[in-house]
Order: sequence, then structure tokens, then C-alpha cells
Amino acid sequence: MINKIAKFLFIGIKEDIDIFFTRAQNQGKIEFIPASGQMRHEYPRHIQDLISAISVLHKQQKLDSYHGDVIVPAEIVDYVLTLKKTIETLEEEARLLKLDITRVGPLGDFSLMELDDLRQRTGRQMRFYSSKHEAIRPDNFPDDLIHITTDHDLDYYVSFTKHTIHFHGLIELHVQDSVGQLKSKLRNVEINRTKTKEKLASQAVYLELLKDSLLCEFNHFNFKTAKEEITDQVKGSLFSVEAWMPVKQKEELSELLKGLAIHAEEIAVEKSDKIPTAMENKGVGAIGEDLVHIYDTPATGDKDPSKWVFFSFAFFFAVIIADAGYGFIYLLLGLFMKFKIKSPKPFMRRFTTLVLTLATTCIVWGVLISSFFGLQLYPGNPLVKYSLIGEITKQKVAYHIERQDTSYHEMITAVPSLKGITDPETFLEKGFVIKEGKKDYVIMKGTSDTIMLEFSILIGMFHVSLGLLRNLRKHWAGIGWVSAIFGSYLYFPKILGAVTLANVLGITIPPASFELGLQMLCLGLGVALILSFIQNKWGGLGEIVKSIEIFADVLSYLRLYALGLAAMILADTFNSIGTMVHFAFGFLIIIIGHCTNMVLGIMGGVIHGLRLNFLEWYHHCFEGGGRLFQPLRNITGDD
Repeated sequence: MINKIAKFLFIGIKEDIDIFFTRAQNQGKIEFIPASGQMRHEYPRHIQDLISAISVLHKQQKLDSYHGDVIVPAEIVDYVLTLKKTIETLEEEARLLKLDITRVGPLGDFSLMELDDLRQRTGRQMRFYSSKHEAIRPDNFPDDLIHITTDHDLDYYVSFTKHTIHFHGLIELHVQDSVGQLKSKLRNVEINRTKTKEKLASQAVYLELLKDSLLCEFNHFNFKTAKEEITDQVKGSLFSVEAWMPVKQKEELSELLKGLAIHAEEIAVEKSDKIPTAMENKGVGAIGEDLVHIYDTPATGDKDPSKWVFFSFAFFFAVIIADAGYGFIYLLLGLFMKFKIKSPKPFMRRFTTLVLTLATTCIVWGVLISSFFGLQLYPGNPLVKYSLIGEITKQKVAYHIERQDTSYHEMITAVPSLKGITDPETFLEKGFVIKEGKKDYVIMKGTSDTIMLEFSILIGMFHVSLGLLRNLRKHWAGIGWVSAIFGSYLYFPKILGAVTLANVLGITIPPASFELGLQMLCLGLGVALILSFIQNKWGGLGEIVKSIEIFADVLSYLRLYALGLAAMILADTFNSIGTMVHFAFGFLIIIIGHCTNMVLGIMGGVIHGLRLNFLEWYHHCFEGGGRLFQPLRNITGDD
């Protein structure tokens, strides 16, 4: 639900400012409008450091909370950040030492003191060089150069001369530490890093203390900001401030201002004002609100789409997953989250409920279409025979058999032995071909696929129509487009030479349905144009372009069929590969394959399940671009 927001002006004496803002923060129902127009402020350095310290300690092993003497949080923050910086410095030093070891390693281990002693006694100095492999030809090899080794496509050389000699094509390597010395330094750095990490890990005991301190700092900062930057002093003794507040909570103003020399008055909203959107939802509505905020915040003139998005997303997700077996696995995951996570925060409780809801819809839809881990079930199997898809498939086959139409002839061409069979159940049971030594029930599969394809279009028709009807107050032409959508569904099969589920189930009968569809299509287009012209004057003539948008939006729901079909094909493929190899290896292939398919299904279900709401559906019933209502309130650990 989106609450109506009113604008108020508060005027009072300066002495009551602190009490007024303290009460307002405790109440958490008022958003003050800053005189500067700036709603957000950068947090001061000590709060940023506190957030950084908490982020660092979150990565450490969870320890019991500290319950000892009073500890100053600022000292813990400084110590944690110092340790973090030290660890980063040591890690960088270790990285550089490893690079030096890699660079110097091919030269061998030697003592720099011995080399210096040798230079003093002989007057000769040892120098090291490197080049790309075979960069120096054997017939042009310098006499003063000795090849040491080749490593990583690089040749390493050494010279022992009295004077510096520059060799063409060679890079001189300056060695300040030997390999042994570098490894010794690296060991010391690793030891220091380990000890520092242990010190940092010991600070995890203060994590809850720092979190409580952060909440206090947030509340103090918000209070200070509201009081100092929003308050407008009038002659040094009075203040005035404007604020937003839900209309339904106006009666709480008397309690807020009780005993204070402050007056509140509702004032007119100016055209330049950006009215915040105050959303209030509970139960599934709150879960839907979480989903809505992923994409955009509704405008104040929008109808709250939270519950609609929740239920439609759950349904779309189930259609995309298209498997009751996968839904059962998701259900186990949801139950694990529910019972494993102790004292979850509100968001985690809502997320767990969402997972359980999605799992349940997947199971229900999977049973309705008789899909279980991609297994091909025999048409006479009770799971198929008494399922929704099984019943509709049987009726559609019976429809084609009775009329001996083009689809019927295509089926008996694919399976000639079906000719003469009039019972739809027998027709489906015998409608198979032998493929790779197995029965492939092509009639049942082909018929059910066309049913699911048409069902996806029907989902799009109803979902888009729902959006148009929800927005009739702002877009009168929507009623005409709804008529055109369903008229197209009834009429276009005549052009395509096809039948619809409405025909198969006896809801409509050709050719009467074709005539009705044409009438609804023409009437809908006319009504849409006329109503748009009445509502928008000459600008309404552009309404005809919306036909392309609606057509594209409805067809976009075919992704439900495509993704569901792809998931079933992948599941069946993994099952087939697994049965073709040794049992143990095949079982592993099946497990890994289905796990991969489930992960892909979650990605597709979430992305496309939300996309159909946020793009195709929002086109017709959602303005968006709102700013969320952010009252001054006390932040708690549940936020």
C-alpha cells in the first residue's frame, strides 16, 4: 500500500527544538525537508572508520560477544584499522619478495659477501644478464659471457670482467640480495603477517559492540543533521521547518507536540516539490516490496504493485523452472535456511519465505505438467494421466482425431501405426517411435509443447491486460486494447490455419470464434483511438503506435516456454548421458548436470521472472521514478 503524503509546517520556540526532534526521531513518522535542498550528507570520518572496522571484523571467525570492562569503541576501531593496514603492507612486501625470488632464482644461490671478497682480490666484478631464449646466436656468442640456465623462455648469463661491458640484446640484472637472503626475508614477513592476522582475529569479539556503537552514531548523526541543517531560525527565538508525513498519521501530531510551544499546519504542495513515496506492506506484500525496489521506486500516483509482482514472479519462476523435482530441492534449501538461521533479521525472514514460496510453486506447477527431474514418463503413468497437461493433451488429441484435420495427418505421418485409432489415450500410448533403442513418445511430447507455447502467450495476454486495466484511470484507451488483445487471440488462428485451447476445451467454436475475434479486434482498436483522442486531444492519434508495443510485449512472454523447454531438454540430456556410461560415473554426471541445470534455472527464473514484471508489465501500469519516504527515526539492529 502507498500511503498518501501531506506537507506540514512546524513553527515553535527555539528552546523546544531538542525535545521536538528527539520525539520525532523516536516516533519515526516525519521526513524533514532541508532548507538547503540536500537530503543526504556524507558521514563524518569517525563513522566511516567504524563502518570499515566492522567490515574487516565480519570477515573474521565469529566469536562470542565481549562482556567485560567498559571498552572505548574508537580505540578498537583505530587498532583494527592499524592491524588491517599492517597486514596489507606485509602482503605487498611478500608479493615483491616473491617476484624478486622468481627473478633471481635462476641465477642460483650464492653469497654476495663472497662475490665482494672475490672482486677485491681479483679486481673483477661478477655481473648477471638475461635475454629472450636464443636471442644470441652461437656463432656470435661473446667470449666474456657464460650461459647459466634457461628458465621461462629466458636465457640467463654471467660475466666476470674488470670493466663494465654492455652486451647487445641483453638486460643486466642488478642483484641486491641472494635467493637465500630473499627467502629468509619472506619467511620473516610471513611470520609477522600470521601474528598480525591472529591479533586481528582476536578483535572479532568486539564486533557486536562496534555494531551497537555504529547504530548510536547513525542515530546521533541523523538527529544532528535534522536539527542543525533543517532548522530555520526566525529572529533568533523561533524556528520553522517543513516536513512530509503520511496523512493517516496526522492524529499522532498531538502526542508529538504535547507540552511544546510548537504549532503544526498542513500546507499546500508546490509543483517543484518531489513528494516521497511512503510504502507500507506486511506479509507477502513486504516481500513484493523488496522485489519492487530492485528496479525502481513507485511514484506517489502509482498503485502499489508489491503483491502483484510477488505472485506473478512466483508463478513465472515456476513456469521457467518447470520441474517438481527441482522445486523439492529448493524446498529443502528453504527449510534449511528457516531452521538453521537462528534469530534472523526481518529481511532474512522475508527472503526465506520467498524461497519457500518459489519452491512450493515449482512443485505445484511441476506436478501439473508432470515434470520430475526431466524424466520421460509413459503416457499411461498416473502422474501424466491425471495431471493438468495430461488431460489437456488428451482433449487436444481427441479434437484432432474427431476432425481429421491437418494436425491429425501430420501425427499419423510421423507414426503410421496410429491410423484408425480413435481413442485418445491409446493414441498417445502408441504414439511413439524407437530412437536409440528407446521409446520416444513424440505425439505426447509434440502436443504438450504446443500447449505450453500457447499457454505462455495466454499468460502474456492476461498479465498485460491486467496492467492496462489497473491503469484505466490514467489511460482510458486500455479497455480498448484489452478487447483487441483477446480479439487477436480468437481471430488470428483463422489466418494461421490453427486451433486454440479455447477451441479444444469447447469455450469457443470456430468459425463463430473467428467472427467474434474480428469484431473484438476492430472494436478494441476503434475504442482505444477514440478514448485516447478524448483524453489526450490530438496527441491521442499516436495511440495507434501502441499496437506494436502491446504485440511485442505479449510475444515476449514466449520466453517462459523457451526457458522451461530448455530446462527440460537439459535435464533429459543429462539423464540420457548418465545412463550410457558406468553406473558410478553416470550417477556423478547426472548429479552434476542437474545441479548445473538448477543453478541456471535460478538465474533464468530470477532474471526473466522479474523482467516480465519490470519491463513488459510496468509499461502499462507503472510510472516509477519515485523517491522513497525516509523519515527521521532510530535505526535498530533489525535494519
